[in-house]
Amino acid sequence: MKKSITILSLSTLLLLVACAETEGKNESENNNNQNNSEAVAQVNKHESNSQTAMNEDNEEEQEQEVVLDASTANVGDMYETNNGTFTMVTKADDFSPLKSGPITIEIDQLIIASGEIDKDAVRYSELESNEVDIIQLDYQLENRANEDVTFDMSRVTISTNTGKQLSTDYNLTTNLPNELMAGTFHSGSLIFLIEDESLEEVESIRIKIQGPRNSNFDTIGDDIDEELEF
Repeated sequence: MKKSITILSLSTLLLLVACAETEGKNESENNNNQNNSEAVAQVNKHESNSQTAMNEDNEEEQEQEVVLDASTANVGDMYETNNGTFTMVTKADDFSPLKSGPITIEIDQLIIASGEIDKDAVRYSELESNEVDIIQLDYQLENRANEDVTFDMSRVTISTNTGKQLSTDYNLTTNLPNELMAGTFHSGSLIFLIEDESLEEVESIRIKIQGPRNSNFDTIGDDIDEELEF
């Protein structure tokens, strides 16, 4: 009888040990599964955050790549010209007309910009790089006389408040008139290259333009000498 009880007790003990091992194994598997689930969740969260960041960067890059016309662009916008693509740094557009004899100059806007010019523009210039900083003056001319006049926009000179004197860049400026027929209009842009200059320090320019002359080369208007502020 005692022997049977001992065998039974031993069997019971082995059963309890087996159950304990099974519970421990199940608990270990549950912990492993939980840890794996947490690890997967962390990876998914990281991938989701990375994807969100990439999407935001792509959206920001697409916004920066939007190219406008200079007349509709604002500070920080990219705009396009015949010679390249620029980012507008500073802009001013509230100016009184400049007048000399029968000539009136309406300044649409005065811009400081930084950007890249086309390879062809570099090829036909003395520039070493296609990355440039510019001052751009968009204008409209009107000759109110009943005769043709000489008014040379290709010889415009400016100086900045930082002490730089600049002449019109012929490689970047196109369609510059030197004569206006009676009663006609003309619009265009003057481009001046700024080198070794902090653009944020340029707060104003002084502009000089020779006065108009008639067919006999007589002066029929004063030279223009004005300061324009950004």
